[in-house]
Amino acid sequence: MSRPEVRGRERPTRRERQWTRTRQAELAYQVVFSAVFLSGLWFRPSSAVFWLFSAAVMLGGFAIWIWQYRALDELGRARFALSWMVSGMVLSSGVALVFMWTLYDALRRDDSLRNLPGLPFWPMYIVLCVGLLTMWLTNLYLRRRDERGG
Repeated sequence: MSRPEVRGRERPTRRERQWTRTRQAELAYQVVFSAVFLSGLWFRPSSAVFWLFSAAVMLGGFAIWIWQYRALDELGRARFALSWMVSGMVLSSGVALVFMWTLYDALRRDDSLRNLPGLPFWPMYIVLCVGLLTMWLTNLYLRRRDERGG
């Protein structure tokens, strides 16, 4: 039995509709939280408000990821998990490298570990961006490989 057609197109499956809703929720999440973070540049919140908002952002992101994972089919779930694994490996290796470089640089200058500097912002930001880029490229590679049937 075939699925009913709507105006010359196949009707989207429940999974496709659910995936579309998760993507729309993700877009709304990004727009709302980006706007609130940008407004925080002009209206400095208290530390408690900042940490509560940051926790809400993190929990909201986790909820959307879980929702997206549940909306995927078995192959999509495998791609999702593999891309997270590859991204996690790149991210953790990069953070370890920045940490070791900071420690090495501090020991070279001071020869003691009493005044360790914090991790530098830009190298950590670059590592985060490379981790996200790795996730995107892994998803792209896996999706194309699966479309070719490999």
